[in-house]
Amino acid sequence: MAHIELNGFDDYISRIEALSEKSAEMMKESIYPAAGMITDKVREKLQSLEADNKRYTKYTRVMHYEQKKGLLEGLGLARMEETSHGIHTKVGFSGYNKLQSKTYPRGQPNLMIARVVESGTTYQKKQPFMRPVVNAYKKEAEKIIKDILEEKIKEVMK
Repeated sequence: MAHIELNGFDDYISRIEALSEKSAEMMKESIYPAAGMITDKVREKLQSLEADNKRYTKYTRVMHYEQKKGLLEGLGLARMEETSHGIHTKVGFSGYNKLQSKTYPRGQPNLMIARVVESGTTYQKKQPFMRPVVNAYKKEAEKIIKDILEEKIKEVMK
Protein backbone atom coordinates (compact mmCIF):
# COMPACT_ATOMS: atom_id res chain seq x y z
CA MET A 1 0.00 0.00 0.00
CA ALA A 2 1.31 3.48 -0.91
CA HIS A 3 2.31 5.86 1.82
CA ILE A 4 2.41 9.65 1.33
CA GLU A 5 3.95 11.94 3.90
CA LEU A 6 3.28 15.69 3.61
CA ASN A 7 5.75 17.73 5.61
CA GLY A 8 4.97 21.39 6.29
CA PHE A 9 1.37 21.11 5.16
CA ASP A 10 0.05 22.43 8.50
CA ASP A 11 2.33 25.47 8.17
CA TYR A 12 1.00 26.13 4.66
CA ILE A 13 -2.60 25.89 5.88
CA SER A 14 -1.91 28.33 8.72
CA ARG A 15 -0.44 30.83 6.23
CA ILE A 16 -3.49 30.50 3.98
CA GLU A 17 -5.75 31.10 7.01
CA ALA A 18 -3.70 34.17 7.96
CA LEU A 19 -4.04 35.41 4.39
CA SER A 20 -7.81 34.92 4.57
CA GLU A 21 -8.04 36.83 7.85
CA LYS A 22 -6.00 39.77 6.53
CA SER A 23 -7.53 39.93 3.04
CA ALA A 24 -9.96 42.81 3.68
CA GLU A 25 -7.28 44.88 5.38
CA MET A 26 -4.84 44.16 2.56
CA MET A 27 -7.41 45.19 -0.06
CA LYS A 28 -8.05 48.49 1.72
CA GLU A 29 -4.31 49.16 1.95
CA SER A 30 -3.93 48.56 -1.78
CA ILE A 31 -7.01 50.48 -2.98
CA TYR A 32 -6.34 53.68 -1.05
CA PRO A 33 -3.03 54.61 -2.81
CA ALA A 34 -4.56 53.94 -6.24
CA ALA A 35 -7.60 56.08 -5.44
CA GLY A 36 -5.27 58.77 -4.09
CA MET A 37 -3.37 58.80 -7.37
CA ILE A 38 -6.63 59.21 -9.32
CA THR A 39 -7.67 62.04 -6.97
CA ASP A 40 -4.36 63.83 -7.57
CA LYS A 41 -4.78 63.49 -11.35
CA VAL A 42 -8.37 64.83 -11.16
CA ARG A 43 -7.06 67.79 -9.12
CA GLU A 44 -4.41 68.50 -11.78
CA LYS A 45 -7.02 68.37 -14.54
CA LEU A 46 -9.37 70.64 -12.58
CA GLN A 47 -6.61 73.22 -12.10
CA SER A 48 -6.05 73.32 -15.87
CA LEU A 49 -9.72 74.06 -16.67
CA GLU A 50 -10.86 77.45 -17.83
CA ALA A 51 -12.58 79.67 -15.24
CA ASP A 52 -13.95 83.21 -15.40
CA ASN A 53 -13.50 85.79 -12.66
CA LYS A 54 -16.15 88.20 -13.93
CA ARG A 55 -19.50 88.69 -12.22
CA TYR A 56 -21.28 85.33 -12.07
CA THR A 57 -24.54 84.76 -13.95
CA LYS A 58 -26.18 81.48 -14.83
CA TYR A 59 -25.47 82.29 -18.49
CA THR A 60 -21.69 82.23 -18.08
CA ARG A 61 -20.09 79.97 -20.72
CA VAL A 62 -17.40 78.63 -18.34
CA MET A 63 -17.34 78.04 -14.61
CA HIS A 64 -16.70 80.95 -12.27
CA TYR A 65 -13.39 80.99 -10.40
CA GLU A 66 -15.29 80.56 -7.08
CA GLN A 67 -16.86 77.39 -8.48
CA LYS A 68 -13.44 76.09 -9.47
CA LYS A 69 -12.05 76.98 -6.05
CA GLY A 70 -14.97 75.17 -4.39
CA LEU A 71 -14.38 72.07 -6.52
CA LEU A 72 -10.68 72.00 -5.66
CA GLU A 73 -11.44 72.39 -1.93
CA GLY A 74 -14.26 69.83 -1.97
CA LEU A 75 -12.42 67.11 -3.91
CA GLY A 76 -11.58 64.03 -1.88
CA LEU A 77 -11.99 60.33 -1.19
CA ALA A 78 -14.98 58.75 0.51
CA ARG A 79 -14.47 56.26 3.33
CA MET A 80 -13.79 52.69 2.32
CA GLU A 81 -16.92 50.59 2.04
CA GLU A 82 -17.11 46.84 2.27
CA THR A 83 -20.14 45.43 0.47
CA SER A 84 -21.13 42.08 -0.93
CA HIS A 85 -19.53 43.22 -4.21
CA GLY A 86 -16.15 44.02 -2.67
CA ILE A 87 -14.25 46.87 -1.07
CA HIS A 88 -14.34 50.27 -2.71
CA THR A 89 -14.10 54.01 -2.28
CA LYS A 90 -15.20 56.95 -4.39
CA VAL A 91 -13.40 60.01 -5.68
CA GLY A 92 -15.87 62.85 -5.39
CA PHE A 93 -16.94 66.24 -4.12
CA SER A 94 -18.44 67.48 -0.90
CA GLY A 95 -19.39 70.85 0.48
CA TYR A 96 -20.44 74.11 -1.10
CA ASN A 97 -18.72 76.94 -2.95
CA LYS A 98 -19.11 80.62 -1.96
CA LEU A 99 -21.56 81.69 -4.69
CA GLN A 100 -24.71 82.31 -2.68
CA SER A 101 -28.15 83.02 -4.09
CA LYS A 102 -31.82 82.71 -3.11
CA THR A 103 -31.80 79.12 -4.34
CA TYR A 104 -28.48 78.31 -2.66
CA PRO A 105 -28.11 80.48 0.46
CA ARG A 106 -25.24 78.28 1.75
CA GLY A 107 -23.52 78.34 -1.65
CA GLN A 108 -23.83 76.04 -4.64
CA PRO A 109 -23.28 72.31 -3.98
CA ASN A 110 -19.89 71.26 -5.34
CA LEU A 111 -21.29 67.95 -6.58
CA MET A 112 -23.84 69.79 -8.73
CA ILE A 113 -21.17 72.12 -10.15
CA ALA A 114 -18.90 69.13 -10.91
CA ARG A 115 -21.70 67.52 -12.91
CA VAL A 116 -22.42 70.77 -14.77
CA VAL A 117 -18.75 71.26 -15.66
CA GLU A 118 -18.31 67.60 -16.65
CA SER A 119 -21.42 67.39 -18.86
CA GLY A 120 -22.23 70.99 -19.71
CA THR A 121 -25.63 72.69 -19.87
CA THR A 122 -27.56 74.79 -22.33
CA TYR A 123 -25.55 77.82 -21.18
CA GLN A 124 -22.25 76.37 -20.02
CA LYS A 125 -19.88 74.47 -22.29
CA LYS A 126 -18.77 71.09 -21.07
CA GLN A 127 -15.24 70.68 -19.78
CA PRO A 128 -14.86 66.98 -18.99
CA PHE A 129 -12.31 66.37 -16.28
CA MET A 130 -13.38 63.22 -14.42
CA ARG A 131 -14.06 60.75 -17.24
CA PRO A 132 -10.85 61.49 -19.18
CA VAL A 133 -8.71 61.08 -16.05
CA VAL A 134 -10.37 57.82 -15.01
CA ASN A 135 -10.06 56.42 -18.52
CA ALA A 136 -6.41 57.50 -18.84
CA TYR A 137 -5.22 56.22 -15.45
CA LYS A 138 -7.40 53.17 -14.81
CA LYS A 139 -4.72 50.67 -15.85
CA GLU A 140 -2.09 52.48 -13.77
CA ALA A 141 -4.39 52.36 -10.73
CA GLU A 142 -5.01 48.65 -11.27
CA LYS A 143 -1.24 48.08 -11.46
CA ILE A 144 -0.72 49.94 -8.17
CA ILE A 145 -3.35 47.74 -6.51
CA LYS A 146 -1.86 44.56 -7.99
CA ASP A 147 1.71 45.43 -6.98
CA ILE A 148 0.77 46.29 -3.40
CA LEU A 149 -1.37 43.16 -3.04
CA GLU A 150 1.37 40.91 -4.38
CA GLU A 151 3.84 42.43 -1.90
CA LYS A 152 1.42 41.94 1.01
CA ILE A 153 0.69 38.33 -0.02
CA LYS A 154 4.43 37.59 -0.17
CA GLU A 155 4.85 38.98 3.37
CA VAL A 156 2.11 36.71 4.74
CA MET A 157 3.24 33.62 2.83
CA LYS A 158 6.91 33.78 3.92
